[in-house]
Amino acid sequence: MAKTWKNAIIQMGFFAFVVAFAEIIYQIGVRQWHYTSAVSSAFALVATLVVATPIWKKYIKKYSG
Repeated sequence: MAKTWKNAIIQMGFFAFVVAFAEIIYQIGVRQWHYTSAVSSAFALVATLVVATPIWKKYIKKYSG
């Protein structure tokens, strides 16, 4: 159960990362770079990375042997 729960958290973190990245590309492309929106998206991306990176490192270390 714990392993499945951890996998779900990791997948959610990865999904959040992809969404934030796609949002930045959308801001640049579709809206012609609305500064405040792009900055908030960048902050969301950085925050996601800061939270997710330690989890990913632990996960990789644990399951890669």
